Amino acid sequence: MAWSSGGSACAASMSMLRSRRMSTRLSPAASRWNQGRLKRSGSAGTSPAAQAAPPARTGLPRWALFLIPVAVVIWLFVGAPFDINPGVAIPILFGSLIPTVIAAGSYMWNRIVKSLRFSIAGTPDGIRVGFGLLSTSNETLPPGRIHSISLTQPLLWRPFDWWEVKVNRAGMSNAEAAAGRSNTTLLPVGSREDAFRVVELVLPAASDPALRQLIEEGLAPGTPEDHFTTSPRRAAVLRWFSWRRNGFAVRDVAVALRRGAIWRELVLVPSARIQSVDVHQGPLLRALRLAAVKVHTVTGPVATHLGALDRDDAETLFREAGTVAVSASEAEGSDRWGQASDGTTS
Repeated sequence: MAWSSGGSACAASMSMLRSRRMSTRLSPAASRWNQGRLKRSGSAGTSPAAQAAPPARTGLPRWALFLIPVAVVIWLFVGAPFDINPGVAIPILFGSLIPTVIAAGSYMWNRIVKSLRFSIAGTPDGIRVGFGLLSTSNETLPPGRIHSISLTQPLLWRPFDWWEVKVNRAGMSNAEAAAGRSNTTLLPVGSREDAFRVVELVLPAASDPALRQLIEEGLAPGTPEDHFTTSPRRAAVLRWFSWRRNGFAVRDVAVALRRGAIWRELVLVPSARIQSVDVHQGPLLRALRLAAVKVHTVTGPVATHLGALDRDDAETLFREAGTVAVSASEAEGSDRWGQASDGTTS
């Protein structure tokens, strides 16, 4: 499945979907425009390759630290091939537990400190974000830097209707991310109205009543009457609880991806920020006549993929997302810095 040379039509065929993988890219003109946009929106002295590359990660993930004391307990009291004196086992247990408690406490403390005195506001230069209790940090996100938005709600937050808002942003190099200067959280925790106000700052079209209703449906459990195309019943093999909610909706300004039943999440990808769309099938998905779709943007904490869709619905999302991406990329101008009204660059 590929775009025509003019970027105005998409040739779709089910035979290509059966070939396990298909991918679409924007037209050559739109691709050159996106590359120029990344250069204009990047930080001075930072190459586009460094901006798009994911942050370097070293060491074990945080969740692995919690498994260390569990493994030690199992080994000491279940899997040990010989009897161990409690006077020896207890020091070993505490020796493995204390570092884990310190690491978990440090992580929670940093998260709480960064979440206090949190503020966000729109300015002429972009979106200004401030946070910190002991030391305040402020950062301004210029136009065109936010490539996807995620609204998430854990199960324990549901009685209070609290939400967290995160974004994928461009223009952050590996060195800056490693130094801790990459802030992708726009709302650590807030009410539904707070989340809507933040979304309207980064996606002004969200103030439109039709899109506002779509976002409301994206935050809801999901019903057959809403505007989302959801997974079929046979997808329950892979999505035990969330197949009724797992779905998508395509609008001119954004593509909405809704997933999760216990941990609810709604992802909004502005159409002008879509870099490519990818559809794939593994052996299990092909046997169930399902497919998975990934909408490519810059790397970040927001996952812009959706699985366990009906094969025909996946092809529809592939085609419609590509169409709105090309149209929006050609018409979008929020990051055309210093451009005169006649189209020339000042």
